[in-house]
Amino acid sequence: MSETVDELRSQLAEAQHNLEEFQQDSRELEAELEREIEIAQKRSSELEVKLRRAELESEQLRDRLAKAQQESVASQRTIDQLKQVQSEQAQRIRELEQANDDIQRSERATSALLADVEVKFNQAVERIGMLEAEMEEQDAMRQEAQRHRDEIRDLKLDIDVLKQHRAGDTSAGSNHPQTTASHHSSSVVDSQLALVESLLERVTNIQAQVQSCSTAVAHVVGAGSRSLISDASAAGSSLPEESF
Repeated sequence: MSETVDELRSQLAEAQHNLEEFQQDSRELEAELEREIEIAQKRSSELEVKLRRAELESEQLRDRLAKAQQESVASQRTIDQLKQVQSEQAQRIRELEQANDDIQRSERATSALLADVEVKFNQAVERIGMLEAEMEEQDAMRQEAQRHRDEIRDLKLDIDVLKQHRAGDTSAGSNHPQTTASHHSSSVVDSQLALVESLLERVTNIQAQVQSCSTAVAHVVGAGSRSLISDASAAGSSLPEESF
C-alpha cells in the first residue's frame, strides 16, 4: 500500500514537473510566437508601405508611359511633317536651280542682245548725225529755194513791167517801125523769162532733193526706232517670269 502511494506521489511529482515544463515551454513558445507575430506585423506594415509605394510608382510609370506614347505619336507626326517639308524643299531647290539656269541663259542671251542693240544704237546715232548734217543742208537748200523764189517774184515784177512796156511798144510799132530800144526791151524780157525758167527749174530740183532727203530721214529714223524697240522688246521678253 505504501509502495502504491509512493509510486503515485512519484507519478504526481513527475506530472507536476512535466506540467511546469509544459507551462514553461508554452510561455516561451507564446513569447516567441508573439515576437514572430510582431515581426510579421512589422514586415506586413513594411510590405504594405512598399506595396503602396510600388502601386504609386506603377501609376506614375503608367502615366509616364501614356505621356511617352503621346509624345511618340506627336514626334512621329512631326517627323512626317518634317519629311514632307524636306521633300517640298528639295523640290523647291530643284525648281530654283532650274530657274537659276534659265536666268543665266536668259542673262547671256540678253547680254548678247544688248550688245547687238548697243551696236545698232551707235549705228543709229551715227546715221542720225549724218541725217542732221543732211537736214542742215536741207535748211540751207530751203533758204536758197526761198531766195530763188524771192528773185523769181522780183523778176516776175520786172517782167510784168517790161511786158507792159513791150505791149505799149508793140501798139506803137503798128504805126511806126520798131526802134532799137524796143528791140532791146524785147531781148531783156526774153532773157528775164529764160532766167525765171532756170530759177524755177533749180527751185523744183531743190524741192525734190529736200523731199527726198526728208523721206530718207523719216525712213531711217522710223526703221532705226522700230529695230531698237523690237530688240528691246525681245530683251524684255527673254527675261524669265518670277515665280517665287
